[in-house]
Amino acid sequence: MAAESVGGVQVRNLDLYSAILTISHLAPLHAGNYTCTATNDAASVRHTAPLNVNGNCLVFVRFGFISLTLSPVLSLAGAMRASWRLPWAARRRVEPPVISPFSFGPTNEGERVRVVCAVKRGDPPVTLVWLKDGAPIAQDTAAGLTILALDQYSSSLLLPHVHAHHSGNYTCQATNAVRSVSHSDILDIQVPPSWIEAPRDTSVTLGGSVVVPCHAHGSPTPKVTWRRTREDQPGQYSPILGSGHGQGVGVAMNGSLVVVGARSEDESQYLCEAVNGVGGGLSALISLTVNAPPRFDPGLQRQVSVRRGSRATLLCHAHGDPPITLLWQATHTRVHDHSVVREVDGGARGELVIPAAKMEDAGDYTCTASNSYGRDSFVVSLVL
Repeated sequence: MAAESVGGVQVRNLDLYSAILTISHLAPLHAGNYTCTATNDAASVRHTAPLNVNGNCLVFVRFGFISLTLSPVLSLAGAMRASWRLPWAARRRVEPPVISPFSFGPTNEGERVRVVCAVKRGDPPVTLVWLKDGAPIAQDTAAGLTILALDQYSSSLLLPHVHAHHSGNYTCQATNAVRSVSHSDILDIQVPPSWIEAPRDTSVTLGGSVVVPCHAHGSPTPKVTWRRTREDQPGQYSPILGSGHGQGVGVAMNGSLVVVGARSEDESQYLCEAVNGVGGGLSALISLTVNAPPRFDPGLQRQVSVRRGSRATLLCHAHGDPPITLLWQATHTRVHDHSVVREVDGGARGELVIPAAKMEDAGDYTCTASNSYGRDSFVVSLVL
């Protein structure tokens, strides 16, 4: 049957999303199961809670965003009759207030939050005040916070659209003539990760070092992990286990990818993920390119001997990222007119040809290789 059909029961809508049930002069006849039903075009849901009446005790029950308040209210006439029938009641001490505990529970950013502070026992008049982190809360609908007095024993705190800045320790303080009591609960807004600094494609010189930031915030603080694509299994990843303090690839304490002493095999795709259990988390796939400056083949011949008048060919072979420029130089003769440079796999090959070597051609020749990432030199001696 409808709750309003029971004497002393009143149901009042607070807004589009909340209703409160109040029972004045709580009596054994009010004991039973109370059901709150919420209906929209999509579905209808309900929640039921039992009310047990023990003596003159009062009960306060909260259903998520639908609040059921059971508050005893004594009328003046009732108090006078009790005094006439029980003379000792007029001489009793004033009873301090007792607050029914409330709790916010897990809350995600963007959700609607309402809690009710209800005084289940205590003599009027009772003053109810809300505080956040120890400071009184002012009515501020512009900031998305509403305080509503439901009756002389209960007050509602509404946050229709919570954000991270609403997190804090909320306190309801109840005061009457003899005592001030309070109840507190922490509102911890769970916020999905968002980028502070997302990782981007990065390059590093062979043997060099680089840091790739991957920073996100949220509540709880997101956990950042890095993984590397597996060449043998496309679409699969291997975790990065290093700490970033030594040679190789690792992950720093702040979530950055750290490469120290970059090797050619470190070139790959890396996946950064930031998750905190709220929402789907974040991920970013980046490419790490290891750029190779020119390096000469250590097996090259460093001395060439020919007879005077014979053809002399000096060779240099540099490895590295293209394009590579090769330049032959000598302090004792002109050489640029006789040099030939050919691109080969993984680098460039240079030849310096002297058709008929003369005594003045003898000496050291320097082959210099350069690209966008560095340069190197190789010296070969011509002996006649």
